[in-house]
Amino acid sequence: VNAHTTTACTLFGLYHFLFTGFDKNGPLAIAGAFGIDAGGNVTGEEDFFDPVGERGGPFIAGTCTNSTTSNQGTLSLTVSETFNYTFVLLPGSGGTPRGQLAESDDAVPFFGPVSGSGVFVQVPTGASLSGDYAFGLVGSDPSSSRTSVVGRFTASNGNLSAGFADINDAGTVTPNASVTGTVYPSDQYSRIGATLMMDGENHGFSIYVNSSSDGFVIDHWGGSGEAALAGILSSQGNAGTYNNS
Repeated sequence: VNAHTTTACTLFGLYHFLFTGFDKNGPLAIAGAFGIDAGGNVTGEEDFFDPVGERGGPFIAGTCTNSTTSNQGTLSLTVSETFNYTFVLLPGSGGTPRGQLAESDDAVPFFGPVSGSGVFVQVPTGASLSGDYAFGLVGSDPSSSRTSVVGRFTASNGNLSAGFADINDAGTVTPNASVTGTVYPSDQYSRIGATLMMDGENHGFSIYVNSSSDGFVIDHWGGSGEAALAGILSSQGNAGTYNNS
C-alpha cells in the first residue's frame, strides 16, 4: 500500500458537488461530478449559471493533490477555464466520504475574481429517482432579484406527478404552483436530465443523484424571462399524511 504524498489525492472514486458564490457578473452556481483515479487525475462534467448565461453538461478534466495537512488538498477543474478549489474531507460522515470546498478570489478568465463555497459527497454510479421527493432551490430572476422555491413531486417511470411548489420572487409569493415534468436516464456520472414546468415557466434541470434519497439540482437552461435556480433534493417520507389539526 502506497502512502499518500503531496502529489497524490486522498479522494478516490466518483463524487458530486454543489458550489455557490459570486463572480464579476454576480451570483453563480455550479453543480457537477468528478471522478478521481489513483494518480489524482480528474474527469467529469458540470452545469453552471451566473447572470450572463448558463451551460449544461460540458466535460471537465483536472487534477487533485493533497496538501501537507491530512484530509485536505486542491481540486483543479477545467472546462474552458480552470477553477481551483481547496477541499477538506470531513470525519465522521457515516461511512460515505463527504466534505467541503471553497474557491477564494481565483482570477478565472472571463469570470474575473471568483469566491464561494460548497459541499461534495462520494456517490454510486447508475443512481435513479423513484418515489416522493421534496426540493429547495434558490437563485435569481432576469432582473437579478433573489428567487427561492420549495416544493415536492413524485417520480415514477420517468414522469413527475403530484407536484406543487411555493415560489418567492423578490417578495412576490406564489403558493401551490403546479409542478410537472419528465426525468431521463442517468449518464455515466449519475447525472439525470429533467424538464420541469413550474407555474408556467419551463426549466431544464440537471439532477446529480447522490443516492436514491438525495441529490443536487441546478438549472441548465430556461426560457426568456425565467429564473435560474440551484439547490437540493431529498426523499420525502410519509407524503400526504400531514394535517394541522
